[in-house]
Amino acid sequence: MPRRIFFKGDGIYTDSLVVGNHGNTELFVRGSFVIHGLIHCPKYRLILNIAGTGELKLHGICKQIEIKKIKGDCKLYLEELTTSSIMYYGQHRVISPGDLKTVPMIIDCE
Repeated sequence: MPRRIFFKGDGIYTDSLVVGNHGNTELFVRGSFVIHGLIHCPKYRLILNIAGTGELKLHGICKQIEIKKIKGDCKLYLEELTTSSIMYYGQHRVISPGDLKTVPMIIDCE
């Protein structure tokens, strides 16, 4: 069972999100938000569930990114994140998912 991190509410602003190498992690974000964070889990997976308005900017390293849900007027910045694969479930625009060394990607879902 993955570790879970929740951000819920309006006006969420943090630039101190840190996800360490302690197992798979599931991140839930709901509301209006601006979240920037460091991901360091080269052996594990990060699962994203996002609903709301705002931006999520991640940098660091992660074995696998799984975007389970993304809804609303939000942007997901992954340019500074190194990963081996990205899995995406949904109908929004995603640029070049698959096996990548560096993710030159911004996901914009409106």
